[in-house]
Amino acid sequence: MGATPDEEIERQHQLSSIRCDSEGNSHTFGTAPPTLGPISLNFKQVPVCDLPSLPPLPPPPHPSPLPTPTPILKEDVPLCSTRAIVNISNLKAAILHGHGHLEYDPTSNPAPPITPTDFWSEKFASRANVSITRPSHDRWGIKKIVLIFCDDFLRRVYQMPFYHTPQRTTSSLKSPKAVNFKNLVFPILDSLGLADKKTKEPSKRVVRMLLASLPPGVTIPVHHDTGYWVSRSHRIHVPIIVPDGGSRILFCVGGDGGGGGEDPNAVRINLDEGRVFEMNNQQKHSVSNCSKDYRVHLILDYVDEGFDFVAQQTTHVPLVRGETLVQTRRTIDREVDAGKGPPQPHFLIIGAQKAGTTSMYESLCTHPLVVQAKRRETHFFDWRWCGDEVAQGKRRGLYEKYFYMDELRKHGSLITGESTPSYLLSSNIVIPRIKSLTPDVKIIVMVRDPIDRAWSHYRMVTSDDGTEAQKIVRGTAWEGKTFEEVVDMELEELKELGLGEIETEIDVVFRRWLEKKVVMGSGSHSLLARGLYRLQLQEWIKAGWELGSRMHVVKLNDMSKDVEGEVFKVYDFLNLPRERLEEEGKEAKNVRKAGEGARMGKGVREKLKNFYETEDEKLMILMGWNGWY
Repeated sequence: MGATPDEEIERQHQLSSIRCDSEGNSHTFGTAPPTLGPISLNFKQVPVCDLPSLPPLPPPPHPSPLPTPTPILKEDVPLCSTRAIVNISNLKAAILHGHGHLEYDPTSNPAPPITPTDFWSEKFASRANVSITRPSHDRWGIKKIVLIFCDDFLRRVYQMPFYHTPQRTTSSLKSPKAVNFKNLVFPILDSLGLADKKTKEPSKRVVRMLLASLPPGVTIPVHHDTGYWVSRSHRIHVPIIVPDGGSRILFCVGGDGGGGGEDPNAVRINLDEGRVFEMNNQQKHSVSNCSKDYRVHLILDYVDEGFDFVAQQTTHVPLVRGETLVQTRRTIDREVDAGKGPPQPHFLIIGAQKAGTTSMYESLCTHPLVVQAKRRETHFFDWRWCGDEVAQGKRRGLYEKYFYMDELRKHGSLITGESTPSYLLSSNIVIPRIKSLTPDVKIIVMVRDPIDRAWSHYRMVTSDDGTEAQKIVRGTAWEGKTFEEVVDMELEELKELGLGEIETEIDVVFRRWLEKKVVMGSGSHSLLARGLYRLQLQEWIKAGWELGSRMHVVKLNDMSKDVEGEVFKVYDFLNLPRERLEEEGKEAKNVRKAGEGARMGKGVREKLKNFYETEDEKLMILMGWNGWY
């Protein structure tokens, strides 16, 4: 969902202002949310606007014996729920100073002093609290007092100094020495069952809590919230300061996206100060401040009681006043943790060639926590190895040039990787090099029916398509030869290395092939050997890349049936939170269309079937698979 154009925001604001004018004489301004209790997260798994609105189809005449889940309809999803009414007078008094003033101009002469009680001041927050960037809200001039905040994936929940440390003040509160935000928000958290009654400590289930001051004349346009956290948390609003009794604040929820309250299905919400209400932020919603003063809400998000913080790899971090956070759109890391993230690159896709490595890599790189390498296929550990005599530090620096290391060191939540499909075959060369340079890297292997892989490999190498550089890398060894001629040639070469001899194991033949037949800088070799997957995998397993924990193998055939499902398994393997793939991430990449007459003969297919049969059976046992399809 892209950013709303400024012209559309202005249009929505004008419509909101007209509606506020027309309803100005009403006794109540909006609908008080009904008391429904917590809104089930089942209603927040997808944006509500994407749910069906029409009644479901009638059941078939012969119902399945298995229960069919009833689809959730748009009309079934609650908009808001009043959770409590609390006294917020002390909180209101504590944050009143500065909430409605524009930021002080340091160039003015003389510059007004920034007092400790102006908790809204970004300058004061940068010293006494920790500054957080909220790009759209900051652009619209929305002021904030941040107490608890998390990244989009709930990996880090930061407790701010404003929250865990009482703040000295010169205000007229009853407490003359300090403002204790923990005590001030306790009535709200207590009403939701989110605080310890004795210590007033917040529950770890609270993942975000801030006060937001919306300037007059500003509209937050119609939208629904996005991000991993949305479907896993409850969104709470508490009006703290509502100018004009809410008569000129238009807060609408529901509908399909009409701005300024023009959607007849959007409901205007009553904004009584102290009303604790939950809003389904998967619903379309918007707010326009058409008054002349700032409007302040406390906004918090919390997760359900059964939320598994360990499985989600969530850590709760109390921050030090004045420290710096570094942010991307979806991540928040501490500057003091720079360089302490996972070793980079975090993963390698090592093959097999023509088995979906490009598609898997491109799909992985759509994840917000994965940074695409500058070059997908680096070939650093085979074709571009800089020599064993090069010092380790220099070699490491040469390798890191393929990645955005400055950003990766700064943002420890991010990972990167590369995809060089020749690594799988060249294990005798690349394994010692990888272990010397990046021993903790995780390995991903793509495999497919070896007969189909060989055919695709041959067609790529002998194709006239591609750039001159690609054609050079493909090699010329198979030029002028049919697919069957190349197959027969390699079968003969394997026999020369001992294939078929009773006393010679296939493992020995394979190792001889690696030593004598693998060519650096060319793709015109090992048409058959690249499909001997078990023999290739076992070299990596012996070197310490255990299946499951350090190496993950994917069948291209499975990925073709369920791209998202297979990518999710790789997310799990890499300890990435599951993020739904956009359509672009589901598309197969680097796929060669079949040309005229591009079919494999039955005779050569049968020949290859006989060649691979025994090794395929051993692979299926190793992986626990039931076949290729």
